[in-house]
Amino acid sequence: MPKVIVIGSGIIGLTAAYYIKKAEPSLRVSIVARDMPKHPCDPGDAWIQGEWASPYGGAIFCPSFNPTEQVKAIERETYRHYWEIAHRDPGAGVEFCPMRSYYDQSVVTDPDNELFGHDFMHDYRRIPKEELPPGVTGGIEALGFVVNPRVYLPWLRAQLEDMGVKFVRGDLTSIGQVVKKFWPAVMVNATGLGSSYIRGVRDGAVVPVRGQVAIARLENYPQSKGYYIRHGYEFTYVIPKPLSDNLVTLGGVSQEGSTLKEVDKETHDSIISRSANLVPSAQIDSSKVIDDVVAFRPGRYGGYRLELSRRGIPIVHAYGFEGNGYIMSGGVGKVIVSHVQRTLGLKQTRPKEAKL
Repeated sequence: MPKVIVIGSGIIGLTAAYYIKKAEPSLRVSIVARDMPKHPCDPGDAWIQGEWASPYGGAIFCPSFNPTEQVKAIERETYRHYWEIAHRDPGAGVEFCPMRSYYDQSVVTDPDNELFGHDFMHDYRRIPKEELPPGVTGGIEALGFVVNPRVYLPWLRAQLEDMGVKFVRGDLTSIGQVVKKFWPAVMVNATGLGSSYIRGVRDGAVVPVRGQVAIARLENYPQSKGYYIRHGYEFTYVIPKPLSDNLVTLGGVSQEGSTLKEVDKETHDSIISRSANLVPSAQIDSSKVIDDVVAFRPGRYGGYRLELSRRGIPIVHAYGFEGNGYIMSGGVGKVIVSHVQRTLGLKQTRPKEAKL
């Protein structure tokens, strides 16, 4: 059977391989990447280090404001995908819990037409004005999900290996390296920031978006309390992580073009202050912070790239999702499958629907 090579093993590449193998079990699928999740049985957390964003992501679901029709379809599918995983294996590191998403006028000016998620998210409602914190103009509440990347990414690797997917470590500098070594029938480029320099892609629109978070241990903040995110002028989030011994991710910043790898003290102080104001009941302060993390999201001027290129060996490009990798991963995987099936002349199949 034809060989499919996925380049990159962040959340987009891993999920793409999962969707491909699930839809077409007979295809030979390999993932080639510099950084990759460990197998769950391997000791230590050294795998987390590296120039990739997926292990550090806030990793939540939050529906987009005023999305395109494609983004709507992608996010609906992602919600369905993680619902199925969370209910199939509680140990996967995915948990559904309450979400509160606030906004101000810098991101939403027409709530009746710009809000999204009511048609597929459980327990969806618009938050009444009397329940809103100071400084925001509106918000929604629904049943969302949180992913613990340090649990979920190794879990997903194990699932893929059980399905027959091969993992090959390689620090790629060109698409030609993959072609020469593997001669695939089709490739999936999920290299994130790598798409800015890998020969054969070299997309000048790709840009790093610096993120910084604080990891706190909050004994009085159970997972069942859910997560909070504030969009707009004061971008802030408080996200408890499942299966993590009360660890909570506090953020955030979104600094386009910044390559500063060091933790910024002023940013840290701002994150703690904003997080404490967003969720006063969590009793957040710096004494509870056990780590500060800096990572770089794969942004792209003009938005993400999700398309098939047929110059030479067909390549499905899937990168530039910035901080929405987890939010869009399932739906992007479904789009990639359709491109792969069409390219190989396979009958297009629809992934099995889970009842929500």
